[in-house]
Amino acid sequence: IGMVVGASAQKAGEQAFGFNFGYKTTKNSVKMTADTDSHTKTSPSENTFSAGSEYNRFVKDNIRAGIGVNYASAGHSESDDKTNTLIIAPSVAYYLPIAKNLYYTPGLTIGYASATYIEKSGNSEYKEDLNGYVAGLSLLSFEYRYSDKFAVNLNIGSFQYGSLSYDDGDDDDGNISYNSQTLDILSVGFSLYF
Repeated sequence: IGMVVGASAQKAGEQAFGFNFGYKTTKNSVKMTADTDSHTKTSPSENTFSAGSEYNRFVKDNIRAGIGVNYASAGHSESDDKTNTLIIAPSVAYYLPIAKNLYYTPGLTIGYASATYIEKSGNSEYKEDLNGYVAGLSLLSFEYRYSDKFAVNLNIGSFQYGSLSYDDGDDDDGNISYNSQTLDILSVGFSLYF
């Protein structure tokens, strides 16, 4: 799950609404616990396409805070299984001018995630709904401010960690948790300032 930095500028009070689209790969590990027994399994990698939107406001010169909603759909590389994820996450970023209208924008996100995992076997389908948290770090993020009202964002190789779980209500099965490490290969976004 990764979010594109959606705003730019240097002046406190400036606001923007951003859109982003991305591609990433995800590696998941599944931990099942029942009483004192625990078992961990690593799943095949997933190829994910995502889209989202974000509202941002500069709380101080060069410091942007925001809230974003991101949806991702992941297909597993070795099966027909898929995962759909919704993330709602506050974010913060620092804007460092590196050239005229070009900013280096490293950022951090921490928020809530809800996912639906669908496993297919022949004509049958098994579904799990999970909830948890995600945290993301974007170290190679840039924004080019094309005009006073429009900017383009580029995010390369940001990292995201998620921990989601569900309890199926069966005391014998215990709790099942999914931990995912995601590398956003490339995200592109657009910001509209007002």
